[in-house]
Amino acid sequence: GEKCVIMLLAVNNFYKKGECLYLKDDMLGKKIKTLRLERKMTQAELAGETITRNMLSQIENGVAQPSVSTIIDLAKKLDTPIEYFFSENGDLDDFKKLGAIAKIKKYYAAGDFAKCISRLDALGVSDDETEYIYAKAYFARGVESYRKGMLRSAVAFLEASLSHGERS
Repeated sequence: GEKCVIMLLAVNNFYKKGECLYLKDDMLGKKIKTLRLERKMTQAELAGETITRNMLSQIENGVAQPSVSTIIDLAKKLDTPIEYFFSENGDLDDFKKLGAIAKIKKYYAAGDFAKCISRLDALGVSDDETEYIYAKAYFARGVESYRKGMLRSAVAFLEASLSHGERS
């Protein structure tokens, strides 16, 4: 029989057939196509060796439903959390943040402030929470630099802390 993963993230968007849940509309395909175009990828590039370009076209147009393994592969290639594809009204930035923020907080807690800042930069999301973490991490880097006698670096880090703190 067919194996299915049941995700109860947006139950209203699914219908049941046998033991499997399927999306009611072409929401998944639209999200995949939008992300592919934003990343300037062709269908052939995204499909790769996992599925045919024609199958990807059918998925994008809501004609075919991808398997779970295909969705996982496409999510990886599109650098997108898999949960995003099943959400009803989620913003992609929210899903990226959910996946990354716990790691960023761990870097901060471990005292790896440079890595914390680097991951925040890579995340590219600016909201109260990220700005607050930026402010704290830059402040900690400023204190570290001051203790090492690197006064110019300390001032630069403390100014960055102040700037991010004002945005949070």
